[in-house]
Amino acid sequence: MTAISAADVPALKLIAQVFNNACREQGITSNQNSLFSAEYSLCVLCGAPTAGYKYCFSCNNFMRGDYGTLGPDICAPLFYAIEGRQSGTDIYTYKKPLGGVNRALERMQAVTYLFVKYHLKCLSSAVNSMVTHVVAVPSGRGRANHPLSTELLPYFGESLIQVEAHRTVPARTKGRQSVIAPSIFELPQFRSTDHVVVLEDTWVAGASALSLAVAVRQHGAGVVTIVPLARLLEPNYDRTRWWLERNDPLPPYNPEFCPVTRTSECP
Repeated sequence: MTAISAADVPALKLIAQVFNNACREQGITSNQNSLFSAEYSLCVLCGAPTAGYKYCFSCNNFMRGDYGTLGPDICAPLFYAIEGRQSGTDIYTYKKPLGGVNRALERMQAVTYLFVKYHLKCLSSAVNSMVTHVVAVPSGRGRANHPLSTELLPYFGESLIQVEAHRTVPARTKGRQSVIAPSIFELPQFRSTDHVVVLEDTWVAGASALSLAVAVRQHGAGVVTIVPLARLLEPNYDRTRWWLERNDPLPPYNPEFCPVTRTSECP
């Protein structure tokens, strides 16, 4: 367990009552959310409620598809963004130039900072491969200076090589990417010793992040991990509603919970 320092309490206060750790259950007493558990209530890839299955519907389709063997070594979502709650609003409003103070952006910065300080090293430990590069999923709407790249990616620091991915297809005007298409990204060539982190702000079905992860793998990286800051949960889905009924109120965000092992113990 990693104890938070007193200097980081202000950052935690920004998010503790708004965000909840992804994959940290409250109503279920057995440790079903471990990456290594034989029983599942949450998808072992993205953390969505599955009501007993190993993968959610979208992740199961990916694992059974053409690119399933090229998927990430680790996927470590940080918090749940729940539609209808402040966490679900933040993932949209953090991107908007509101004028004055943008509290949603401050919370996204705080959760990124705390992850990098306390758990970035956990990615390296879990797969015995030092993180070397980080790349942000580029905007599907063609937005320049997206805050994921300009405001959040810099928290990963100068010790990592920050790679820029370019989309090779026209920007979408509506909707989300729904298919795995690694060819839509232009990337540099990596080495087999490279460990690349794919940074995503919001995982809905995961198509963009998984497409980029596969593309990074196809460009030579030996280890690929995905860090979605938020895993969106929509309570109108039966499995999500079922899970929330058993776990609400969700525990306040706690950086001592490891998003890599999905337990209170770091690897």
